[in-house]
Amino acid sequence: MRDTKAGQGRLISADLGRRVLSFGNKRSHNMIFICALLALVACATGQAEVDFITLATVWPQSDCEVHKHDTCTIPASTNTFTLRGFWPDNFGGEYPVDCEGEEFDITQLQSLVPLLEQLWPNVLEDGTNEELWKEQWDRHGKCAVEAGLFTNQETYFSEALTQVVRYNAFQTFYYRFNVNCQYLSDPDRFVLSELQVCFNQTMSPIDCYIDGDHTSYHTHGCDVTGEVLYLPIQH
Repeated sequence: MRDTKAGQGRLISADLGRRVLSFGNKRSHNMIFICALLALVACATGQAEVDFITLATVWPQSDCEVHKHDTCTIPASTNTFTLRGFWPDNFGGEYPVDCEGEEFDITQLQSLVPLLEQLWPNVLEDGTNEELWKEQWDRHGKCAVEAGLFTNQETYFSEALTQVVRYNAFQTFYYRFNVNCQYLSDPDRFVLSELQVCFNQTMSPIDCYIDGDHTSYHTHGCDVTGEVLYLPIQH
């Protein structure tokens, strides 16, 4: 899921012991603003322009809980947020997909495979890891290269891994980001699903949205008046 909307709460705490996120009233706070955004780059194929790139990370146990009737396997080496995607994006909401470019070639990624298996796994087993990486390359990676953000698939996947390691989801964010949640009916609860942080052309973090409310984050599907859980990972 890529769309977010403004929530009614402010992220107050991430309690690793209780694995609970609490939300309270939003307030404006000092933030670092970028004086100049990435110059708009249009794909030669008429694709939407690219303002920034979104790093979407997912709490893997939430995927397993949401799809609990499917086979779900989290790698033993995975104990943190994993990659959902690394997407060229646009402040207008129309992001480029399915651009032309070189075909996916796993041989170009051999040195990255151990980290990809740990940090970008297909936990739902509805396909192989390689099929997931190919799908992300075909839909988003080619557009990132076409927009001039990367030179090839090795640099695209390498940068995604670098950023997901560098921007741990439990650190303090100084830029506006997106939070996505999922509702589970049995038992009745909301779970943290996805966090999104955004980067400019030089891979420096920037605000993920530029509306005038000056809030620190946007939420989608979260219970902003109560608790949002991130469940212990089960291997």
